[in-house]
Amino acid sequence: MKPSPAFIFPLLLYFAVIAAVSMGSVADLAQQTFFLALPHVLFVIAFAMGVVCRNSRISFLCLLYGLFTWTTDRAAFVLADLSRTAAVSLVGAIYLPIMTVVFFYMPERGMKSNGRTGVILTSIGGLMLVLLPELKSFGNACLSANSALLGHVSSIIAVPFIGFLLFLCALPLLIGRREKDHPALGTELAITLLCVFTAANFQSALWASNHQRLAFISFMTCAGAVMVWALAENAWRTANIDALTELPGRRPFEHHLSRLGGEFCIAIADVDHFKNFNDTYGHDAGDEVLRYVASHMRGFEGGVAYRYGGEEFAIVFENASLSDIRDSLETLRRNIASRNFIIRSHNRPRKKPKTPNHDDSVGRTGITITVSIGAAESRAHCKRPADVFSAADRALYRAKDAGRNCIMTAEEDVNQKPPETKHSKGPST
Repeated sequence: MKPSPAFIFPLLLYFAVIAAVSMGSVADLAQQTFFLALPHVLFVIAFAMGVVCRNSRISFLCLLYGLFTWTTDRAAFVLADLSRTAAVSLVGAIYLPIMTVVFFYMPERGMKSNGRTGVILTSIGGLMLVLLPELKSFGNACLSANSALLGHVSSIIAVPFIGFLLFLCALPLLIGRREKDHPALGTELAITLLCVFTAANFQSALWASNHQRLAFISFMTCAGAVMVWALAENAWRTANIDALTELPGRRPFEHHLSRLGGEFCIAIADVDHFKNFNDTYGHDAGDEVLRYVASHMRGFEGGVAYRYGGEEFAIVFENASLSDIRDSLETLRRNIASRNFIIRSHNRPRKKPKTPNHDDSVGRTGITITVSIGAAESRAHCKRPADVFSAADRALYRAKDAGRNCIMTAEEDVNQKPPETKHSKGPST
């Protein structure tokens, strides 16, 4: 049940726009007012979503992309001024790749904290895009430039060579992931920049002269749609994916329970002695333990793993009985306990030394991490997911009482009165 990468849809959308513009089947759209306004509408929506979702970096990029859309469309198609078009093209080709990378690597602190820096960077870009093309001398210089860096790459890549170089440099810097960002954000920004670059290439010999405006507006619309998608996907991840372990959180777990029926099992895994571990080694080390345990559960075959809360994880198995999942749970328990978990020491050097120190007593400490697991299955007299969850919770506490690092199943009558535990009522379903 591994989900498709979040960037697949933006990439498919980009190629769909290429196909539509190439075939010319939507050529009449270039004359429609609503179509000309569409990229601006999408950038405004993405800007608002960025403000609400505390993703100010996307908001400021939307302002820049929207301004580039307006100045280019005005210069190239409304005024049909070649010198203005050359000036806007050069400024956009240089500034937009740089700002996309800068905003991507800027720490996200919300509009209030990032506002001053974002306003300054956006204002600089806005002033250049609006004012420089008004200077006739600057526009003529851009139009008649003989420099290899300022001239178009070719008739196919009709953008300034320096902009093409910056675009190529920006892509590998965006494709990847920064800590605390959702995994696909960099790739989604790279696809957005690809859309903007393709839009800026509207003078290419690839497009017929009467399709240039269609190509420009279409690809800027695609850029706006990708930004909206990126923010929507980020909002979904924030609501459903645990940021620390990258497992689905409690909300999707309870939603999964609400859809269960027929034969199913629920297992609850709890990290042994986790509170003592936190008190001894600190919360940062505790976070590493949770990531370590989650890494073993992420690709769990036959079931879907969730971080239920704190040091507890839940696994849901559909169309399975306890006898079906017992061996898988035992393998999971053994795998977690089999590796020596390394705790980084505070005196560990910040940079990797040229000569490695092979003394294990310096800079790190190895311990064994174990989990206790309780599991229960649906039965004729226990079909409600909340009841099965409570039975699994009672089995977990029996595993704790049995010495930890073991698996207990709810073989007893699950309708008997459960002992008071912190989960005795089960999740809300």
